[in-house]
Amino acid sequence: MKAHRIVNLNEPLQVQELQTPTPKGTQVLVKVHSEGVCHRDVHVWKGGDRSGSPQEKGKPT
Repeated sequence: MKAHRIVNLNEPLQVQELQTPTPKGTQVLVKVHSEGVCHRDVHVWKGGDRSGSPQEKGKPT
């Protein structure tokens, strides 16, 4: 699966290929075609949250 990731603050997001998770038990895997970026995501990208990089942006789906 692909993800836009913050690798370095204030630099363009990078599209990276990540391992697709395997559902377990009663879990299901849902294919998402698009997702938005919220103000909080921009705040993190601009350096307002120092929780470390790289990290994926968007909401858990």
